[in-house]
Amino acid sequence: MESPFKRHRDVILGHYSTAHRLRMCVMSLWNGDAYPFKLHGIGGMDQRHYAIFQEMLESYRRHGEGDPEFMALANEVRGRLKAEAAAEQAALADD
Repeated sequence: MESPFKRHRDVILGHYSTAHRLRMCVMSLWNGDAYPFKLHGIGGMDQRHYAIFQEMLESYRRHGEGDPEFMALANEVRGRLKAEAAAEQAALADD
Protein backbone atom coordinates (compact mmCIF):
# COMPACT_ATOMS: atom_id res chain seq x y z
CA MET A 1 0.00 0.00 0.00
CA GLU A 2 1.29 3.44 -0.92
CA SER A 3 2.28 5.70 1.96
CA PRO A 4 -0.18 8.54 2.62
CA PHE A 5 2.85 10.80 2.93
CA LYS A 6 3.55 10.14 -0.74
CA ARG A 7 -0.06 9.86 -1.94
CA HIS A 8 -1.07 13.21 -0.38
CA ARG A 9 2.27 15.02 -0.76
CA ASP A 10 0.89 17.71 -3.08
CA VAL A 11 -1.98 18.50 -0.70
CA ILE A 12 0.31 18.58 2.34
CA LEU A 13 2.69 20.93 0.53
CA GLY A 14 -0.13 23.23 -0.59
CA HIS A 15 -0.03 26.95 0.07
CA TYR A 16 -3.09 27.40 2.28
CA SER A 17 -3.89 27.18 5.99
CA THR A 18 -5.22 23.62 6.16
CA ALA A 19 -2.21 22.34 4.23
CA HIS A 20 -0.04 24.19 6.75
CA ARG A 21 -1.82 22.31 9.56
CA LEU A 22 -1.11 19.02 7.83
CA ARG A 23 2.56 19.99 7.44
CA MET A 24 2.78 20.86 11.10
CA CYS A 25 1.25 17.48 11.94
CA VAL A 26 4.01 15.82 9.88
CA MET A 27 6.64 17.84 11.71
CA SER A 28 5.14 17.06 15.10
CA LEU A 29 5.21 13.34 14.31
CA TRP A 30 8.85 13.72 13.28
CA ASN A 31 9.87 15.82 16.32
CA GLY A 32 7.04 16.86 18.61
CA ASP A 33 9.30 18.70 21.01
CA ALA A 34 10.55 21.10 18.34
CA TYR A 35 7.30 21.22 16.35
CA PRO A 36 4.25 20.96 18.62
CA PHE A 37 0.95 20.44 16.83
CA LYS A 38 -2.13 22.29 18.04
CA LEU A 39 -4.91 19.72 17.85
CA HIS A 40 -7.71 22.28 18.01
CA GLY A 41 -6.87 23.04 14.36
CA ILE A 42 -8.49 19.82 13.20
CA GLY A 43 -11.90 21.29 14.01
CA GLY A 44 -11.69 23.48 10.94
CA MET A 45 -10.67 20.71 8.55
CA ASP A 46 -13.10 19.63 5.87
CA GLN A 47 -13.73 15.91 5.39
CA ARG A 48 -11.02 15.50 2.72
CA HIS A 49 -8.26 17.04 4.84
CA TYR A 50 -9.42 15.29 7.99
CA ALA A 51 -9.26 11.95 6.16
CA ILE A 52 -5.67 12.74 5.12
CA PHE A 53 -4.87 13.66 8.74
CA GLN A 54 -6.28 10.33 9.94
CA GLU A 55 -4.37 8.38 7.29
CA MET A 56 -1.12 10.06 8.32
CA LEU A 57 -1.67 9.25 11.99
CA GLU A 58 -2.56 5.63 11.30
CA SER A 59 0.42 5.16 9.01
CA TYR A 60 2.79 6.74 11.50
CA ARG A 61 1.38 4.56 14.28
CA ARG A 62 2.16 1.46 12.22
CA HIS A 63 5.45 2.46 10.60
CA GLY A 64 6.86 5.42 12.49
CA GLU A 65 10.06 6.77 11.04
CA GLY A 66 10.53 3.46 9.22
CA ASP A 67 8.47 4.88 6.34
CA PRO A 68 10.96 6.45 3.90
CA GLU A 69 8.18 8.55 2.34
CA PHE A 70 7.38 10.03 5.75
CA MET A 71 11.03 10.82 6.39
CA ALA A 72 11.47 12.37 2.93
CA LEU A 73 8.41 14.56 3.38
CA ALA A 74 9.45 15.60 6.90
CA ASN A 75 12.87 16.63 5.56
CA GLU A 76 11.26 18.53 2.70
CA VAL A 77 8.87 20.33 5.05
CA ARG A 78 11.72 21.14 7.44
CA GLY A 79 13.68 22.70 4.56
CA ARG A 80 10.65 24.70 3.50
CA LEU A 81 10.06 25.97 7.05
CA LYS A 82 13.70 27.06 7.28
CA ALA A 83 13.49 28.84 3.92
CA GLU A 84 10.26 30.59 4.94
CA ALA A 85 11.82 31.71 8.23
CA ALA A 86 14.89 33.03 6.41
CA ALA A 87 12.72 34.94 3.94
CA GLU A 88 10.73 36.41 6.80
CA GLN A 89 13.94 37.51 8.55
CA ALA A 90 15.21 39.06 5.33
CA ALA A 91 11.93 40.95 4.88
CA LEU A 92 12.15 42.27 8.43
CA ALA A 93 15.72 43.37 7.85
CA ASP A 94 14.64 45.30 4.75
CA ASP A 95 12.10 47.30 6.76
